[in-house]
Amino acid sequence: MNRKLLNDFSLSAGLGAAIWALAPLFVNEVEPWDAPGYYVVAILATGVAIGALRTMRWWVLWTGLAVGQLMYLLAFLPIGPLLPLGVLFLAAYSLLGLATANLLKFVRRALRR
Repeated sequence: MNRKLLNDFSLSAGLGAAIWALAPLFVNEVEPWDAPGYYVVAILATGVAIGALRTMRWWVLWTGLAVGQLMYLLAFLPIGPLLPLGVLFLAAYSLLGLATANLLKFVRRALRR
């Protein structure tokens, strides 16, 4: 794996984990999707941050964002019977971050022209 892909994956995964790590501080909830609006806003903000910092391949961004969230969840939260459903939600919501980053990429390209 080349260094740029690894760096992009690490950035994306780190920001994904930060969504979960910061949830107790910002919304006083252990799981970010328990707080109304926080999770969606955090995913969208992460997409904006990634789109502003890097131009990366879509699959690296999406995979990193989902894997980072999942690794935090597995490492620091109790595992329950709803874990498979949670993994599906992580994957689906990570698409919002992907969409936001790509939207920002297209806006940046349009403004350069």
